[in-house]
Amino acid sequence: LSRLVGLHLEGNHFQETLEESKRQAARLGLEGFEDTLAKEKLEEQLAMAREIQQHLLPQSLPTTEGIELAAFNHPSLQVSGDYYDFLKMKDGRVGLVIADVCGKGMPASLLASNLQASLRALSFVFSDPGQLLAAVNNALFESTDPEHFATLFLAILDPSGNGFRYASAGHNPPLLLRQSGESEWLKPAGTPLGMFADMKYPVMEVELFPGDLVVSYTDGITEAINWQEEEFQESGLESVVRYCAGKACEFIINRVISRVLAHVAGTEAARTTANETEENSLSPHEIDAGDDLTMVVFRRQS
Repeated sequence: LSRLVGLHLEGNHFQETLEESKRQAARLGLEGFEDTLAKEKLEEQLAMAREIQQHLLPQSLPTTEGIELAAFNHPSLQVSGDYYDFLKMKDGRVGLVIADVCGKGMPASLLASNLQASLRALSFVFSDPGQLLAAVNNALFESTDPEHFATLFLAILDPSGNGFRYASAGHNPPLLLRQSGESEWLKPAGTPLGMFADMKYPVMEVELFPGDLVVSYTDGITEAINWQEEEFQESGLESVVRYCAGKACEFIINRVISRVLAHVAGTEAARTTANETEENSLSPHEIDAGDDLTMVVFRRQS
């Protein structure tokens, strides 16, 4: 062969080169196999982490007199930096929590689990939402660096169902939609948790009348963008909630999630809110919104 192509090779050099190429191919094949095994192991571990995290979320909704409740969480990646929870306070009242840890994926989920554990433990010590957030903030500040923080909204329900007291750590303002049609956004009053030590969290009181609805959410809802880089925004959220305000809380959540996904996908459904059936709803398993999606909705019943 070497003579045919005009090359001069020593007697066994061609055979040695061929054998070496085979060894290199085998080595690369083994490395590729090891890479595949490592990837499968990582995916298995992430799936286990996702399962564990899902079990940390409330497995059932609390029963609160005069209050209808619904909640939803879907991670953008295998695990989520968002979470919601229902706390049993030391005085027997129920606390509603929705939180968003900065970042996504495993680091955010670990911090979210730490935050959840701190809240659950300290809720047996503090019944005031402002004091509880102040204590959790200090605990988080001591265990993390300032670049890792979380926003959180905490509402403590009145046992009679006539209202609630809340404190916010820089979280997206929940929408309060009155039965009368009036609306307001419950503005955040405190800094995110874990950024600075010894912070104060003012407590606000809200009276609820029959039919009044409170919609809390994380920024994955309002900041979801379409192909034109347009956000869903608070106005998009309010529009959907207003249209189906008379429906069950779970229905409202499903419709909001569907509209957010339609917005991301750029479908016609994103531009309409009326005369649509549940069969037209989109699932977060079908479309990646680019961020975790979490909502907690409650209403005072008549």
